[in-house]
Parts: sequence; structure tokens; C-alpha cells
Amino acid sequence: MDSRGYTRRDHRHRRRRSRNRKEQMLDKLLKIFFFILIALIIIILIKVIFFKEDEGSSTNSNSSNKVSSSDKNYGDDEASGENTLDSSDLVESNSSSETSTDNQTTEPTTTQPPTTTQPPTTTEPPTTTEPPTTTEPPTTEPPTTEPPTEPYVPSGEYSVLDNSAFIGDSRVGGLYLSSQLLKPRFFYDVGGNVKSAVSQKTVRLDNGKYGTMIDALKQKEFEYVFIQYGVNEFGYSNNWYVEGYKALIDEIKAVQPNAKIYALAIIPVTAKYAAERNPGGMNVNTKLDQMDALLQTLAAEKGIGYINIVEGITGGERVLAPGMSSDGYHLNRTENMKLLDYICNYLK
Repeated sequence: MDSRGYTRRDHRHRRRRSRNRKEQMLDKLLKIFFFILIALIIIILIKVIFFKEDEGSSTNSNSSNKVSSSDKNYGDDEASGENTLDSSDLVESNSSSETSTDNQTTEPTTTQPPTTTQPPTTTEPPTTTEPPTTTEPPTTEPPTTEPPTEPYVPSGEYSVLDNSAFIGDSRVGGLYLSSQLLKPRFFYDVGGNVKSAVSQKTVRLDNGKYGTMIDALKQKEFEYVFIQYGVNEFGYSNNWYVEGYKALIDEIKAVQPNAKIYALAIIPVTAKYAAERNPGGMNVNTKLDQMDALLQTLAAEKGIGYINIVEGITGGERVLAPGMSSDGYHLNRTENMKLLDYICNYLK
């Protein structure tokens, strides 16, 4: 403690406070300096911008004056833009004006008269178009194309199929979707074939479980069983197809001994679809024809019926017309109803 009663700690605090006050004053001075510096910079920038604008306006006024004075040398028509000059004429006028201003004492250059534009080559008068040969009035003969046929009307009488079962691939599904018949049963497997029919459980049974086509036929005794396979087998060998079909017939006979079994002819595809797919370099419809011929022989050997449904759909043509299928191989509703009507007429 000193003579004034301050301890060393008090002296330290006083020194610290005085040092802080000095630092605060220095900060204030620095801030004031920076504010002044920024203000000066802003003032300088404003002056520079305004100076450039003034200079630009003066140059624009000078150039406009020059343009207006030069425009006076041209006629009123040229100034108004109504008469346009060719680029070559403008070059000649500019060059002549320059030479006249530079050499005022010199004799005027003998301006050659404008080259007499030769009249256009004697355009021969248009060849007198001979009057058209006496056009005979259009023959009013009727067109060779036959008038459009009336839309097909299904018979609506399908009671003969009430106790029947259809098994097959997605084409059987098309029959069901087109007809919406509830009494016949339609068991189908999209992408199925004659061998998957007895080996794969792809059909939903009445009990909610899944089973094979043979399991589906076990659920009830049917009067007719129609088999429609073939389009998904065109990529396999003919022997593979025949052996699979033969085993399928045997399985059906075992579970439906009293039913009349019919093999439905293999429906062809459209020409476009056949051209896009050629297994082994062979046209699809050619392959399907071979398989269908083998199917007829097999049906006779196994003692089952064969129905040539192609006759009822295409009239016997072994190709589908483009309007008969939207994708090339599934039948449209009209063709499906023709198929069912053909089967019903065959059974009567």
C-alpha cells in the first residue's frame, strides 16, 4: 500500500482502465478515418461517372451533327428511305464526292453515262399451252373395292358351352375377357405352353390355392374340354411340342374320362409380327403351320377332336389381318367372338 492508500492491485486496475480507454479512443479515430476515406472514394467515383456521361453526350451530339450535315447532301427521297440504292451505286457516289472535295480545281471527271442496261433477253412469249386433251368425264363406274362389310354381331347363344372348360395360354384369357361368359371355365397361363400346363402351378383354384391345369380340371366333371396352345411353342422343336402335347392329352383323359376333348387349331399371327420374329430363320406363320399339321395328326392318333377355328376367324387364311389383332398375335374382341360362334356351330 502506498501513501495514498492504493494497493498494487489497485494500481494494476487503474493502468488497465487507462489502457482500455486509450484503445477505445484509437478505435474511434480509426473508424472516423475509414468513414472519411470511404466518403472520399464515393465522391471520386460519382465525379468520374458524371464526367464520362458528359463526355459521352457531347460526343453523341457531335456525331449527330456530323450525320445530319452529311445527310443534307442526299436527296429527300434517300433520307426518307423510300428509294433504295444499290450497293455499287453507293460506292460510286461516295468515291465521286470524295474526289470532288479533294480536287476542287481539277476538271470534273467525265462521268460516263450509266451503262445502258440492256433490255432483258427477248423472253419468248410463253409457249402457248395447248389446251388439255379432251379430258373425258370421270367414269362413274363403282369402285372395285367391295363396300365395307357390316360389323360382326355375335350370336349371343352360347349355352352349349355352359359345362365346358378352356385351358391354354393368354389367348384363352382373351376369350374370357371378350365374352365375359360365366358358366364356361377359362383356365389360362400367360406365357404358358403344353409342358408348363402339367408341371407349373399357375392357375388359381376354387379354394384360393394355385395348381396346374390338370389340378383345375379335377375340380369338376366337364362335358367339353378345349385345348388352345401353340403360339408360345414356336421357338421349340416340333418334337418337343408334339411330345408335350401328347403328355397333356393323357393327363386330361385321366382326370376327365367322360369329357369330349378338342384340340383347337393354332391361330396364326399378323404378317408384321411374323416378319419381326423368325426362329431359326423361319417365318413364324410357316412354323405354326407345321406345328398345326402335326397337331391334326396327333389328335387323330389320340382319339380326340380337332376344330379348325382359323376357318371361322380368317376364312382359312393362315395369317391374321392387321385389324384382327392390336399386338400381332392376341385376337381383338370381334375375332374372339367369331371363334366362340364357330365352336358352338361346330358342336351343334
